[in-house]
Formats: sequence, C-alpha cells, structure tokens
Amino acid sequence: MKPAQTILFIGDSITDSGRTQNDGAPLGRGYVQLFADLLTLRKPQEEFRIINKGIDCNTIAHLLSRWSDDVIENAPDVVYILIGINDATRHLDQSRSLHSAPDDFAAVYRRLVEETRKRLPHASIILMEPFFISKGDDIEGSYRQRLIVLLQDYIAATRSVAAACHTGLIKLSEIFTHLVAQRNSAFFSEDKIHPTSAGHLAIAEAAYRALPHGRNRHV
Repeated sequence: MKPAQTILFIGDSITDSGRTQNDGAPLGRGYVQLFADLLTLRKPQEEFRIINKGIDCNTIAHLLSRWSDDVIENAPDVVYILIGINDATRHLDQSRSLHSAPDDFAAVYRRLVEETRKRLPHASIILMEPFFISKGDDIEGSYRQRLIVLLQDYIAATRSVAAACHTGLIKLSEIFTHLVAQRNSAFFSEDKIHPTSAGHLAIAEAAYRALPHGRNRHV
C-alpha cells in the first residue's frame, strides 16, 4: 500500500473550529472534518493523513511566525491556506493587534508560498479567499459595508499571489456570493464571518474539488 498522503489546512478560527479545545476533535468541528469525511466517502480505497493547524484569531503574520513548525515540519503533500479576515477587521479598526495592510499582506503571503516551494518542492499549495457572508446591501458607511469594501483588497491580494506563484485558488467569496443570492445569509453564517454547518460544508466541498489528482501533481 502507498504511504498515506498528508493534507494540511492552516488558518484562523474558521479553520480551527474548536480543534484547539480539549474535546477530542483534533480536526475541529468545521470544514476540515467535513473535508476528511468527504474524502473517506469518495476515496475509501486511499489512505490520507489530515492535519488541522488553524488557530483562533490568527493573521498572516501569525502564520509566518509558526510556518516552519506547523507546515514545513509536517511535510504535507497538499497545503490549504485560509487567512485574511482578521487582517481586514483589525486594519479597519486601526487595531494595535498584529495584522497587515493589504500590500503587506500580499508580500507576506508570497513569502510563505515561496518558502514552501523552496523547502517542500513536492507540495501542492492551494489558497482560499477570505470572505464575508453577506448579500452586500448594508447601509452606506456602516461598519459591515466598510468591511466588505476593504475585504476586496485582501481578496485581490490573495488572487494576485495565486496568479504570480501559480498556486491553486478557491474563490470562496464568489461561492458564498452565489449561495446568499439563493438563501438567507444566516443559513450560511450568523455573524457573516464564522460559517454555520452549511457554510462549512460549502468550503469542504470546494476544497475537495480543488484537491490535486495524483501524488506528483504540482499546483
């Protein structure tokens, strides 16, 4: 039997989804666990090692600080990255907490990808856009409306890094925009940032569709 393929997810609370709580759920109770379940159902003949390295409240700078320990050391075959909403909210709030403006966000993101390519040349890298699960019809000048506008810069930064570094890209913002056009946004997130079970399932399905086929395919 071939050795198990290692698939690693890293990000903030959306990825964490309780996995850092001592409740016996190392993959959390969100999209990473649902992704693992989908993989088991659709590829029962294959062995996979799934790792969740999401940490609540993280920004791109936090990922940079722990990248060697949490990503490189685990030598994943595939790494999914979902980050950006905390950078956007803290930048909008003019917070002193660790975060990056859009241009710096892109620069750090590109550094993470390039370091991963250098140290793990076999690994496939898939970036996932940050998102705000809303119909986008908030009142002009409101906090949510300003966040939606600002977040577009972080989405654009993510896309630019994916294009420049030739990584995979999952356009979660577009996926949720399509979904909330059909259903009430609360079906997918109560606070517009943290997904419900249905929202997590949407991410899990998108991640499954983006999974490279074949162990040596480079994304």
